[in-house]
Amino acid sequence: IKIKELKSPGLKVVGQIVDLSYVALSTGDLWRWNDGYISTTDTGEPLVTIPGTHLYPLKPEVQRSESESSGHRWILRVSYLEKVASKLWELLDPELDEILVTVDALPSFPTSKLPYRAEGHPKLLIYNASSLIVKKCEGSEVVACNFCSFLCPLKLMQNHVGTHILRVSRNRSDIAPYARQIGPNPCGWYGLGQCKTQFKSTGRNQYAILSDCNYHY
Repeated sequence: IKIKELKSPGLKVVGQIVDLSYVALSTGDLWRWNDGYISTTDTGEPLVTIPGTHLYPLKPEVQRSESESSGHRWILRVSYLEKVASKLWELLDPELDEILVTVDALPSFPTSKLPYRAEGHPKLLIYNASSLIVKKCEGSEVVACNFCSFLCPLKLMQNHVGTHILRVSRNRSDIAPYARQIGPNPCGWYGLGQCKTQFKSTGRNQYAILSDCNYHY
């Protein structure tokens, strides 16, 4: 299949996730196909369906093994996979807030066999993408303001942080000195400036808010 064909509107790809084993070699570590596939759920679902735009074909090598009855195995070198992962991440324009919609649209597989592991540790991860998926607090959970340490339920923090932002925008001093400085483009939930927030269409004239902010509610 050609890469340009994967970009066709509405194209869906049905396939299976290959079962790989990690092999450490002095000439370079690699992943070797075990002639099997991983179920996408612990209940045994074998197939995955994903948009063609979310798929990128890899080029495995063929390794000959004299000690195995199969004779040949597909392998993917770690160095090759790291280069591909880095390239694909950059193509997603990760500095833009739209990256939240892209990551949210990626399929997830509730199986204990993923992510791949080697020596007990997760492997083949794009840590930049993983950092955008944060654990959110419940609305009733009590959290602290980043500026004055005021404690309140998360569902009320946006209003409290808003008072800090409004005072700074009008050059008014607060009751207590800020622990951190509010920047020119602060997050409405957290008050700091490094959060990403994006609207996601969920239907006709309907939208959801995506954010990597810990205080997003």
